[in-house]
This record gives sequence, C-alpha cells and structure tokens, in this order.
Amino acid sequence: QIAVVVIFVVSGLCLDSVSDCHRPKALVLGTILVLLVTPLIAWPILHFGQGHVNQTLLEGMALFCIVPTTLSSGVTMVTQARGNVSLAVLLTTLTNLMGVFTMPWSVSRIFAATVPIKPLDMLHELIWLTLAPLAVGMGLRKVSPVLRQFSKDRKKPLGLSQNSCILCVVWLMTSSAQEKIVHTASSDLWSCAVLAAGGHFVYR
Repeated sequence: QIAVVVIFVVSGLCLDSVSDCHRPKALVLGTILVLLVTPLIAWPILHFGQGHVNQTLLEGMALFCIVPTTLSSGVTMVTQARGNVSLAVLLTTLTNLMGVFTMPWSVSRIFAATVPIKPLDMLHELIWLTLAPLAVGMGLRKVSPVLRQFSKDRKKPLGLSQNSCILCVVWLMTSSAQEKIVHTASSDLWSCAVLAAGGHFVYR
C-alpha cells in the first residue's frame, strides 16, 4: 500500500497540466477497450484452455482480463513512454471507478457464476490509495514552487522511483505465492506466459 501511495504522490507532483486530458474520442475509445473489449478475451482463455492448463491459473488469467488497468502501472508506463500522462490518469481513474460497478456483471457472465464483490469496499480503497495521494501530489506541486521545480529537474529519477515501487509490489505478491509457483508445472507457467503475451499482442 505504501508503494502505491508513493506512485500516485509522485504522479501528481510530476503532472504538468490537466488540460491535456481533454481528449473525448481517446477517452471513449479507451473506456470501451478496457471495460468491454478486453473482458471478452477472458472467455476464450477460460474455455479453450480447459483440460490443458491448470484451472486456477486459467481463472486467474481470465480475471486479469476482466479487471480494469491498474492505476499504478497504467500511469507509470505512460509516464515512461512520455505519453499523455493527464489523459492516462483520467482514463485509468474513470475505468477503475466504473469497473467497481461493471466487474460484478462481467465476472458473473464470464465465469457463469455469482461472484461476491463488494463495490463500496473497492471504491473506498480506490479513493484512499490512489485518488487521495494523487490529489496530494498535485496540491504540493501547486502550492510549492520549490517542489514544482524539483519535479521538473528530477523527472527521470522520480520516474525510476515509480518503477521501483511497482517492482516492489510485484516482488511482494510473487514472494507471497512462492510455494504455489514452485509446485506448479512449468508447462502451465509457460502456457500462462504465452496467453498473457497473446492478450497484449491483440492490442499491437
């Protein structure tokens, strides 16, 4: 949680202008791709992989397709690619907020079962772990000329700090699942890697 907070404080601190997010067509297209198109990829992954890949891994891959882009990785990757960061922040925030309410429907359709999801808990976590730190970073940039200049002069190191935080999150999550990973067949792990690469290839 600390790593996620740091990512968004830094994102807010480095956000040059919010006016660049006024891209209605890009926003609508991105929302459709994230909330409607990408979840559809979960269906062939879940159903055509049955009997060939570990069922738990398949369900995890399908769920990966259903959930919206994580705010931390989405914003950080766009920042590193020198893309439209303000649009990335708006798009990922909007899709995550909408995803709180669309995910129960998507999950129930893909998995053909009722999955208990608590939208209010997800919304609360989204606000306090992402939106609030982002607002803090933006506020600090606005009220402090020193921090504003610091964020301009040290944009690359700050970007690297965001990447480090993401790596820490991945490392911690992977470490917590170490026992399961070790006892999983290598063929299943490679199959998941291929499925993940294929999912990304769709958008190339």
